[in-house]
Amino acid sequence: MALRRLAAILVLIFFGCSTAGLNKPITVTPEAPLPADEQAFALGSGDIITVKVFRHDDLSLTNLKVRMDGTISVPLAGQLKVTEIPVKDAEKLIEEKLAYYVINPKVSINTVTISSQKIFVLGEVTNQTVVTLEESTTILQAIAKAGGVTENAKTSEVALIRGGQVYYVDVNRALKGDLSQNIILKAGDTVYVQPTFISDLSKYFAAIGKVMGFLISIESSIILTKQVADIFTNKSSALNSPSLSIPTK
Repeated sequence: MALRRLAAILVLIFFGCSTAGLNKPITVTPEAPLPADEQAFALGSGDIITVKVFRHDDLSLTNLKVRMDGTISVPLAGQLKVTEIPVKDAEKLIEEKLAYYVINPKVSINTVTISSQKIFVLGEVTNQTVVTLEESTTILQAIAKAGGVTENAKTSEVALIRGGQVYYVDVNRALKGDLSQNIILKAGDTVYVQPTFISDLSKYFAAIGKVMGFLISIESSIILTKQVADIFTNKSSALNSPSLSIPTK
């Protein structure tokens, strides 16, 4: 679902569309900075954690992987969903379940491997990539992890896609120390570095097809690279198709 939404948003950006759920782009300035993200860290599917029950080693768990449905199984507490809520709330949930069997249980959750917290860095960068957020990461750090920008990058107007909103960020000013532009990223964000100019429209659409193909290929069970490439290179079969159909898993 997240990938399908991201793909749809990128298509809208490429064609300059501000409808169908995508709000008009907002330019981030020192006078109107992007609001700080105060959402507490939450676990995600695929994360590996330890669950420590104080003074009850028999109930403690190590290298426990969060299932695709967001649940884990804890002795006595049973199967519990621990995603989409702050870690502290997940700890409290386990304590409440264990309280039926243990006097005043104290639970702590620690992450061993984080794989669910991802951002995407696409467009005019050396290597389009997916970055796993294991620590606080700024937009400049994310671009650096993608090998930096290309010669054709429009660094004065880099698109940050967050949910259904697009923000334009000037990374030139970020490099000069403007903290309002060097935004701290959060899981699900996409950084898209736009080209400075488009000298060949067909090559531009072909490049977009490669971006979309990259997005599709990062998720198993969703293969749409050829269909996307056909649409963006204006092949006859695609011209008769009114919309882009993305299959579900």
